[in-house]
Amino acid sequence: MRLKILEPAPPGVWPSRPLDDAYRHRFAEVADFFPGGDPRAEGSYRRRAVHLEGQSHPRREVAEALSAYGRRIGLGEKGQANIRLLGREGTWAVVTGQQPGLLTGALYTVYKAVTCCLLAERLAHTLGCPVVPVFWVGGDDHDRSEIDRVTLATGRETRTLVLDFDEPATVSAGMLSLPPEGVARLLVKLEETLPGGEYKDEFLGLLREALAGAGSPSAWFAAIMARLFRETGLVFFDLMEPPLRRLAGGTLARVVDRGDAVRAGLAATSAELVGRGWPLQLEKDPAAAYLFRFAPGGRAVPRQRRPLRWKDREDVLFSEAGGSYTKEEVLADLERRPEEFSPDVVSRPLVQEEALPVLAYVAGPGEVSYHAQLGGVFGALGLAPPVIYPRAGVTLVEGGARRTMERFGLSPAGVWAGQAEETARRWVEESDELGIGEMFCAWREAAVPAYRDLVTRLRGLNPGLEKLGQASLTRILGQVEWLEGKAWDEQRRRGEATVRQLERLRVSLFPGGNLQERVFNVFPYLFKYGGEFLSRLLELPLLDDFGHHLVGVEGEA
Repeated sequence: MRLKILEPAPPGVWPSRPLDDAYRHRFAEVADFFPGGDPRAEGSYRRRAVHLEGQSHPRREVAEALSAYGRRIGLGEKGQANIRLLGREGTWAVVTGQQPGLLTGALYTVYKAVTCCLLAERLAHTLGCPVVPVFWVGGDDHDRSEIDRVTLATGRETRTLVLDFDEPATVSAGMLSLPPEGVARLLVKLEETLPGGEYKDEFLGLLREALAGAGSPSAWFAAIMARLFRETGLVFFDLMEPPLRRLAGGTLARVVDRGDAVRAGLAATSAELVGRGWPLQLEKDPAAAYLFRFAPGGRAVPRQRRPLRWKDREDVLFSEAGGSYTKEEVLADLERRPEEFSPDVVSRPLVQEEALPVLAYVAGPGEVSYHAQLGGVFGALGLAPPVIYPRAGVTLVEGGARRTMERFGLSPAGVWAGQAEETARRWVEESDELGIGEMFCAWREAAVPAYRDLVTRLRGLNPGLEKLGQASLTRILGQVEWLEGKAWDEQRRRGEATVRQLERLRVSLFPGGNLQERVFNVFPYLFKYGGEFLSRLLELPLLDDFGHHLVGVEGEA
């Protein structure tokens, strides 16, 4: 098989967040909010490397924890070699991350990892030093909608498979228990839902192999990703690992200790963004402490992740699960029992900054937008943000979709704009041998005036008959419209194959009116094309521009 970047879509076609769009294409407009510098400029990375040389990171402790974690999730030798490099001075990291998704979740998770690997390779060559790609597994996150469902491309329609959990929705992905029977049913449904492919058995085997020893959705996710990206040397970092959580405790303690400055930093940067006309990605509670605490659990109730908030602007924090703590008590607990705490969206980049020598962070559109708000937060802790690099956006155009577009003179941009539906409607109309539209139009032109003339004449007999006649005409026209609809339904049925073809095109490129990368999972493509699909993806020049890439798939199975 072969992947090929097709012609770029016209600017402004695809949906985008305003700030992310400016960041990608008009950096000068938002430069003040991204101290890490322009991601297109080589100088941004050189300045960042110089900054990192003056910083201290717990390299040995992190490397030991990552190595042990890597052995459990099946990390390959290239990944372990990169971990050893991370343990040495003079090695930098390109980091990306995502909450664990079922079977890896939506395609954009894979594209994040691909972008991270490509950027690390490029920067290692540019800077002449080791640069390691790192994927931050958000095992402490608890967004259940990502953890418990996966959407598959099945042709004309999509199919969503759901994995049910008994635990509450506030339990982190790394603390949930994988239900054995539910997982078994999920894999059977996956096998039944997707058509046979040359590599189907191979990748079903990979999923089952990754499942062995994975007690949580987070661990299964990491084990799958480690196998998919084994040849790239991608390293995986999960804050649910006890040694890493202990390292995070110091950063979170500083977030609490300097709580006023952190809140003020976020508020000031956010206000400046709004003042310049940019929408906010993060709308935080003014009392938020920017960390979670795992509420005590029991035998039948797992520990749940609950946010901490400042109480009445005093040095007291409280949890919605119950319980209040003084600032000193929280700081003491962070020192003694850091595993009881977890960062939120504001503090996680700070933990990352102090745990890893981050040269650049590969971010999705939403992350780019909220990183614009964090400059003051970094400053409150005396830290400098890394370069933020936008992940590659990709829409896969398979052979069937490409042939359908050629047949009907469509483009992906046109399909996005609704032209596939319009083409289907027009095709049905133009293939109408009876002339349904003209026939019903002719009837109306002849019958309606005659009926109205009849009703007017009857008015001389009884004025009330005119009103009855008008009501009767409305009912008759409604019945005729119904009959016309039935005639068109029959016409569509006769042209069903062509209509289905156009519907498959729309669903394959933009399921549910969304970008493909935000809906579909990678495994239907792996079942069809095998591991070569990822290998070829990693060979594409996805770093050459920050636009959305249309990628043609050729030579499919």
